[in-house]
Amino acid sequence: MPPAYLLLVLVFLFCVSRGYSHSYERLRELNTEFAVRLYQTLVETENRTNLVVSPSSVANSLGLLQFGARGSTFTQIENALGYNVHDESVQNFMKAMHKELGNSSQETSMHLACALFVQTGTSLSAQFIENAAMWANSSLHQANFSEHTWTANQINQWITRNTGGQFESSSFEKFTIVELPYLGNTVSMFVLRPTDKNMPLSSIEASLTSKNIALWTSSMKKFKMDIFMPRFKLQSHSDLKALLPALGVWDLFDPRKADFKGMSEDSNVYVSQAIHKAEIEVAEGGTRASGVTAMVLLKRSRMPVFKADRPFLFFLRQACSDSVLFIGRVTNPLH
Repeated sequence: MPPAYLLLVLVFLFCVSRGYSHSYERLRELNTEFAVRLYQTLVETENRTNLVVSPSSVANSLGLLQFGARGSTFTQIENALGYNVHDESVQNFMKAMHKELGNSSQETSMHLACALFVQTGTSLSAQFIENAAMWANSSLHQANFSEHTWTANQINQWITRNTGGQFESSSFEKFTIVELPYLGNTVSMFVLRPTDKNMPLSSIEASLTSKNIALWTSSMKKFKMDIFMPRFKLQSHSDLKALLPALGVWDLFDPRKADFKGMSEDSNVYVSQAIHKAEIEVAEGGTRASGVTAMVLLKRSRMPVFKADRPFLFFLRQACSDSVLFIGRVTNPLH
């Protein structure tokens, strides 16, 4: 019997929600830790000027696979994420996190989607289908991978269908941080710019940790200032098959080691590809704000103007869950 392939396709654009169990604090820490590790791995392996990735999208897709994984395949995914998707508190956390995805405005659109393409004829368990239906806007699709052109078009069509006020600032010795809240303060974009024009962006990236992100986002104070942001649109395609092994996840890509008995009785099911696409656009409506209420982290001299006139790092964070939805860098907004 030939191998039964799985193709994982991930797409992400912005998200929101509220109300968690007792494990809320730990789960949000785990989400941030995964986000930082994924971004730093991407920076190390891919030499790009502009870059954007959605850690939440990748984590949600790994969570979907975890429902069907067993043995070491399950353990590797669990270790990478830090949690077990069969835990009811984890499921409640994820459901709450995505509850308000539809709260988009004319200025800000948000979308999260995950698709699993399965070789035609592969029998999936009823339990896995049920889990997939309730997990983070996931969908299952059948495809004949022997028809390469047809399958590629099918996947590309799915990707095409699914992509599509106040400020906060803080100043450190090495860099300045500004926060731009969206959707009634449910989602915020943090922009981190080197204070010295000659300082490389890597100096900020080296400071990225879950603890630092928690500090930056929890210690803000209001402050009035003018903020100028360039218009930019980023789109990144990442091959997770090259990235996930660095995070300790590799068995799922190996036809001999992958164990998805929780997904299908077929013993030869494995993930052939894992494709991630992230896209973000900042247009005129969010590029400049004058005289608005801003925030300052820690007590330092006030800055009347913030200009993102040099390479900067950014991340989008959901206020209620503290999840890092997007993270990336801009070195050339016109590129």
